[in-house]
Parts: sequence; structure tokens; C-alpha cells
Amino acid sequence: MSQSKMELRLELSEDRLTAKLVMMMDGADLGHMFLDAGDLSGLIANLAKARADMADMVPLNLDPHARLEAVVDPSWQLAPDSGGLRNLALRHPGLGWLAFRMNMESSQRLGSGLSRKTIP
Repeated sequence: MSQSKMELRLELSEDRLTAKLVMMMDGADLGHMFLDAGDLSGLIANLAKARADMADMVPLNLDPHARLEAVVDPSWQLAPDSGGLRNLALRHPGLGWLAFRMNMESSQRLGSGLSRKTIP
């Protein structure tokens, strides 16, 4: 007896204004939904939250052999300090603005590391 294969497919509309999320089973379309940019951003945020809450957490350290898709020269902003923490926001074209709060020591290490000519 063969196992049924269920998958989700995402297709971008020709005008790039909506995405179609299709649920498939064994190659057959079971149903679909259309998402605009706001809906898709909400879905991504919910998926990211679920991933963050999973028992199998994202590794704390980056694998030295990991291949990452880098955003070249991203927009960034510093927000006002909050309770002794520095607020850094980086813009990812698909994930939106990502916010990071760092203590003074971490923010100084980041600044120092970014200003070095070479990274150890």
C-alpha cells in the first residue's frame, strides 16, 4: 500500500500582487487560497512564531559551512534605547523589518566587528 503524498505549493500571480497557496495530494489540487502581501506577511509571521516555539530550536551558533542567502546592503535603522538596550532594525525584502534588542556589550562588539577590515 503506497503512502499518499501531501504538499503545499505557492504560486505568484503574473501581476505579482497575489500569491496562490495550493494544497495538493498525490498531484491533485485539494484546494487553494489567494493571499495579498499583507495576508502573506501574516502567514510568514505565524510560521516564524511557530518555528521559534518548537522544541527543536534554531541552533544558537551558525554552522561555519552554512550557506545563507544574504541581503546585500540592507536598509537599517537604530531605534531609541529602551531600558538600557539598543534597538536595531534590519529590512529583509521578504520578511520585512526584523528587530533586534541588544545590551550595550553586544552592540559595542557588533559595531567593533563591523568596523574591522577583516573578520576573524
